[in-house]
Amino acid sequence: MLRAGVSADGYQRVLPEVPRYATRRAEARGADDERARRLVEEIRAEMSHRVRPTDQWPLFELRTTRTADGLLLHLAVDLLICDYGSIRMLLGELHELCTGPGSSEADGVEAGEAAPTCRDYVLAARAARQGTRHQRDRDY
Repeated sequence: MLRAGVSADGYQRVLPEVPRYATRRAEARGADDERARRLVEEIRAEMSHRVRPTDQWPLFELRTTRTADGLLLHLAVDLLICDYGSIRMLLGELHELCTGPGSSEADGVEAGEAAPTCRDYVLAARAARQGTRHQRDRDY
């Protein structure tokens, strides 16, 4: 879904390919703690209030800030392309990339098992609506 866009009439489209994403970078290594804190707060405020055109890729933004303590990753994702479970999965994968495999919490998917995709969910939801239980619940 990180390659997705949503048209004005509400249809989502996942692009088959996207250009290489360029991450904006900020430098705060030489700054005192107060200046570094203000810089991080400014970036957060700017990213959290940005409204992106939904029909244009990307519907997310990544930035980094190098501080005296290390590298800080800023992430903003339009919730049109991610729900809570997807954000949790994405953050787990980013954590694993930064710290190495096996260091993140279990996310309910067994080792070696493929995580369900958005398509899997849509197909399962469609199948559930066609079942007798769904009809019985609607009748009730």
